[in-house]
Amino acid sequence: MKEIEESRFYVTDIEFDHEGQLDETEIQELKDEYCNKYYKAINEEDLNDVITFKSGWCVSSLEYENLENV
Repeated sequence: MKEIEESRFYVTDIEFDHEGQLDETEIQELKDEYCNKYYKAINEEDLNDVITFKSGWCVSSLEYENLENV
């Protein structure tokens, strides 16, 4: 069985689907927590799932750099 290779992603900007449940300060704190960080994931969908799982909020917009396979 072939091993699935993960890539490194550097998230440069992110927006969460908070449905008006967060104020501007909370939104900025959430962005600060998950933006400008490296993540390992298989693809963009997996990256979205990783951040959604960690943050507890669905990702509505994601900008990133896909770095070389690790």
